[in-house]
Amino acid sequence: SPIQQTMPAAERQAAHGALAAVLDAHPDRQARHRAAATSTADETLAQTLEDAALRAARRGAVAEAVTALEHAAALSGDPVGRTERLLRAADYAVELGRPESVNRLLDHVQTMTLSPRQHATVVWLRGSFDEGLGGHPGSVESLTALAESVAADDLALALRILWSAAQLC
Repeated sequence: SPIQQTMPAAERQAAHGALAAVLDAHPDRQARHRAAATSTADETLAQTLEDAALRAARRGAVAEAVTALEHAAALSGDPVGRTERLLRAADYAVELGRPESVNRLLDHVQTMTLSPRQHATVVWLRGSFDEGLGGHPGSVESLTALAESVAADDLALALRILWSAAQLC
C-alpha cells in the first residue's frame, strides 16, 4: 500500500513483527509476517515459508506459493536451498502461465552455481513458453535427451520433461 511504502524499513519490519506475534492460529500468515520482519538470512524461517508454499500450492493458491518461495529463497543462507526454492517458484510460475516471472526467476538462478540437474531444470522451464515447438521435431529430441541426462539422478524430473516432449507430438 502507499502508506506502507512510505514507512521507514525499521517501522515496517516492527509492524510485521507485531502482526506475526498475534497470528499463532494462522501459521502460514504468521510466517509471511515473520519473513517481512527480518532482513537477515534465516534458514529455519525459509523452511517454514517453503512449507507454507507447498500447502498453498496443494490448495490451489499457486501464485501465493510463488511469492512464498521467492521470500524463502531470499531468506535462505544455503545457496543450494536458495536455488531449489527459486526453481520451484519458476516451475509454479510456468503453471500460472507467467513467462515474465519464469524468466525473471530463472535469470536469477543462472547467476548461481548449478548442478547438472538444476541446469536441466532451467533449460526445461525456459522452453515451456517457446512458441511453435510442435512444428520442430528437434524439440522432442532435445527434451528426450534432456530427460535422459537427468534420469539417473531425478526420475521424477525426467518424467516431467518427457511429458512435455509428449505434448509436442
